[in-house]
Amino acid sequence: MHPKRGSQAMDELGFFPFYTGTVVHDCLPAYFKEIYSFDHALCNAHLLRECQGIAEHDGHEWAIQMKELLQESWKLAQSSRQEDIPLPKDVIEGMKDRYDDILESGKTEWEKDAVRAKTGLRGRKIKSKAANLGERFLIHKGRLSGFFGLTTSRLTTIRQNVICVWLKSNRRFPARSARSQVQKTLQECAV
Repeated sequence: MHPKRGSQAMDELGFFPFYTGTVVHDCLPAYFKEIYSFDHALCNAHLLRECQGIAEHDGHEWAIQMKELLQESWKLAQSSRQEDIPLPKDVIEGMKDRYDDILESGKTEWEKDAVRAKTGLRGRKIKSKAANLGERFLIHKGRLSGFFGLTTSRLTTIRQNVICVWLKSNRRFPARSARSQVQKTLQECAV
């Protein structure tokens, strides 16, 4: 077990420095180290929870719309994978356009949020939780592709789900066996 969650723990577990597939995660900065060669996909469950929280606590309409879009696109992508038929390009483009429109209208909402004054000269400007989430959606738009139905391989989807589950439960395995446990799980899914 490792008491930490950041890059030190990831490096010591020995899995991430060698993995070259796709890791579904919650956007923790430690996942974006340049030494890692895996692809990134943001965890839909985390994004949905954050949208829900912002909608409930801050009353932001854009968060409600984004949550609905994520849920709708996930259902379409899931149905597409089950039928083994790619989503039509016009459907994907329509969802991407809605995504951009939601974030554009969201900017006007999150820019109005009250934030505490920044103290000191160092560090970034303080932003609201809604602004931070909105900016993550803007920066990582390409990492949401699995939710827009662009991931067509069933095996890739299974692997993404396994890695996401593993990330949430990685403290169950001692560091020396974590890598072998994940590799074993991935092999079982490939059968």
